Amino acid sequence: MEDRLEYLKKVINSLRQVDRLITREKDPRGLIRQACSLLAELGGYVYTWILLLDEEGNLEDWAESGIGDDFGNLLKMVRQRELPACVIKALETGDLVVSRRDEPYCLSCRLKEPGYLSLESFAARLEHEGTVFGVMAAGFPAGEEADETQRGLFTEIAEDISYALHFIRMEEERDSSIQSHRESEALLNSFLDNFPGPAFIRDSESRYLHVNRYFRERFGPAEKWVGRTPGELFSDDFASRMLLEDRKALEKGYHVFEKELGLEGQRSDFEVHSFRIDRQEGGPLIGGIAVDITEWKMAKEALRKSEEHYRAVFQNTGSATLILDGDKTIRLVNRGFERLSGYSADEVCDRLKWPVFVADEDRERMERYHDERRREKGKAPNEYEFRFVDRNGKQRDVHLQVDLIPGTDMTVCSIVDISELKSVQARLRESVVKMETLLRTMPDMMFVLSGNGLYLDYWVDEESLLAIPADRIIGSSITELDITDEKKAEILGKIAITLETGTIQSVEYELDISSRHRFFEARLSPYGTDSVIAVARDITGRREAERRRLELEARIQHTQKLESLGVLAGGIAHDFNNILMTILGNADLAIMSLPESSQARGFLSEIVSAASAASDLARQMLAYSGRSDFVVSPLDINSLVLEMTHMLEVSISKKAVLKFRLAEELPRIMADSAQIRQIIMNLITNASEAIGDRSGYISITTGAMHCDREYMSTTELTDEVPEDMYVYLEVADTGCGMDQSVRSQLFEPFFTTKYTGRGLGLSSVLGIVRGHRGAIKVYTEPGEGTTFKVLLPVLSSEHDLPGGPEGSSDGRVWRGSGTILFADDEDTVLAIGRKMLENMGFSVITAEDGRKAVDLFRENSGIIDMVILDLTMPHLSGDEAYREMRRIRQDIPVIVSSGFSQKDVMHRFAGKRLHGFIQKPYRAEDLAAVIRKVLEQESGSE
Repeated sequence: MEDRLEYLKKVINSLRQVDRLITREKDPRGLIRQACSLLAELGGYVYTWILLLDEEGNLEDWAESGIGDDFGNLLKMVRQRELPACVIKALETGDLVVSRRDEPYCLSCRLKEPGYLSLESFAARLEHEGTVFGVMAAGFPAGEEADETQRGLFTEIAEDISYALHFIRMEEERDSSIQSHRESEALLNSFLDNFPGPAFIRDSESRYLHVNRYFRERFGPAEKWVGRTPGELFSDDFASRMLLEDRKALEKGYHVFEKELGLEGQRSDFEVHSFRIDRQEGGPLIGGIAVDITEWKMAKEALRKSEEHYRAVFQNTGSATLILDGDKTIRLVNRGFERLSGYSADEVCDRLKWPVFVADEDRERMERYHDERRREKGKAPNEYEFRFVDRNGKQRDVHLQVDLIPGTDMTVCSIVDISELKSVQARLRESVVKMETLLRTMPDMMFVLSGNGLYLDYWVDEESLLAIPADRIIGSSITELDITDEKKAEILGKIAITLETGTIQSVEYELDISSRHRFFEARLSPYGTDSVIAVARDITGRREAERRRLELEARIQHTQKLESLGVLAGGIAHDFNNILMTILGNADLAIMSLPESSQARGFLSEIVSAASAASDLARQMLAYSGRSDFVVSPLDINSLVLEMTHMLEVSISKKAVLKFRLAEELPRIMADSAQIRQIIMNLITNASEAIGDRSGYISITTGAMHCDREYMSTTELTDEVPEDMYVYLEVADTGCGMDQSVRSQLFEPFFTTKYTGRGLGLSSVLGIVRGHRGAIKVYTEPGEGTTFKVLLPVLSSEHDLPGGPEGSSDGRVWRGSGTILFADDEDTVLAIGRKMLENMGFSVITAEDGRKAVDLFRENSGIIDMVILDLTMPHLSGDEAYREMRRIRQDIPVIVSSGFSQKDVMHRFAGKRLHGFIQKPYRAEDLAAVIRKVLEQESGSE
């Protein structure tokens, strides 16, 4: 008995634990798992299991305790819908089923193999308020009987678990309902707030309950509307109308009306859709959405006006116009068609078919086109001619233009009566023979043109000269010519003037014919009352000759400009050299008269240096004039560039990188190395300044190339530059480049793009190149850099020009003896020269002009050993005085002194035996070197 009571205590304790579990566990799975564990571990049951099933009997979840892996047999049976008989009975009857090992249905059970099935067990349906959740079973120990107490306790446990499952499901359904309600409310609010128009909800008394975002943004915040009726918001009249519309919505369930509202001074039209919202509790609500139809109404009105406009256009096109449907029934005609056909619109529209108006011989073709146009786009022509039959059976030649109306099976047709045009064309064809006969007697090309520029006839000796092919020129227009619109308008204007005034007009035009650009001149004269004859002549040769003439004139003007500037620069340099002669000569004489220890020698040396620098400037001016004194000799330009490398590198910006691309085995040129150095320095300096503060490259490239006349025509200095082999020196930079404005002034004296210029610059480069009979080619683009290409002729033979001054090898002024006649028109030069010569040991006779020099030479020719002549003197120039002296004495040595270059002097003394030349300004040692060289040559020749 005590064991029995102890066992029942365990069962009751497990019941209490299950009740506590029910109050806290909200998950069905957790509930059945923990319940099984409590009943098996605390309740005195050997094992416990629970199956949760859906309405179809399918397994949803399960739990067990005390069975372990052997429970898999039961699960397998459940999934195969082979439930044990005890479970089936419990589910079907709802009664508590007690299973004993001697029950008939237990003896055949597939679960009897495990040892625990030898025990007695309960099986009860888990059910609450008609909802079946599954089945629960438990086995109790051997020796225990399924008495009423056991049955009652197990039934109570099953009912408690059933209630707990019911409660959990209700809670889940409630939570789901709440969530669904929230989602629906959020969805509704989202829909309303994103609706592109006002939306509202009012109660049955028309009081606002909700307004959407568009409503709030356009009509005011929600607090202005919510909780208020139209009577509180609007005038009595407006409010009463709103209440009337709401009553209609409540009565009909759905109501649509239009409302015009004034917003921010602007009237807007709305289409309002109001509807009844029925509720389970409370009275019905009124929902409403409104669409702004202002633009739609405006578009509707615009469409109406557009229809009126196009109807007016349709009626007044000037041609007969009609609209057909797919079965050829005429739906609409205009007044032009009424006039052409003789029918009224009422007699035709929706009554007659189109073939009625087509001649028999054209009907099959028209019907074929009509069908093809609908089957395949583009197959049928959109315009053609046919014979039109009017009401009286009269036939007319007409031109038809037809096309499908997009999106329909209908076509619109436009008809023009061309009977008169056909008649004119027939008459024109009759005159072709006459016209051809006439045209064959005329030169050039001839065309007959109508007043609006149509070609009516033509004659040409060669059809290849026609801009429009011969097979379609008749009837075509000058507007089809490949000329500018302005030229077309000009030709049409000249035709009109010819027809109006009867005067002959001329017009020039140009065309590309037979792959060649040609120029034509046409003379227009009246031909009848409505056409003109155009006689066109190919003036391409004349225009080309004119172009060459203009280019030649421009080149001559450019040459004359350069020559004028050269003469000016040369004259300035000459006068400047005379002034420098005074400064440099007096400074030299002063230095020679002072002891080595004199402080003044330093100051005088500075004067000499400054005068020498000024002399260099004068030489630049002579270089620009092309009259520089070049000391030419065979020169390897690569060697010269390499010699200058260090000087070039220190002369350019630190951000510029210097690159060399020197050709191998470059031919030599005959050039003045000092002048070529000046070219290189000027170009490199310009390139560095073009790069400025940016990083960039300067490249020096050399090479040789043959330059023909065509290539030379693209360079500077194209005059007198022959076709030949040239060595080129190319200086390229990656600087700022030049626009056309700067490019056109590039070689003008003193032109600069810098804040301060530095002299002649590129103009002196141009002069040096001109003096060397070369050319310059410039490539430049703004932002892309600049390339200067200097072309110098390749050395072909040795030149033998008189040499320039050579100093004494020991640095001292050479001394001689004898008598020298010194002639110069500058008093200061005369005095300085006399003093220099006397310091050299010579006796000096001076003359201030050419005439006096000749007279003195005639008087003293026996004692004079040498003559030094200035080139430009009054009365007689240097070369004129030279000729006179040579008549007196053939062997007299003569040295010419001038501020001009040696080249100018040698040109003026061409064919004469000139012994020497010295360029002003010069120093005493320079003069001594020239005199010594001449005297040594004279003594050697003896």
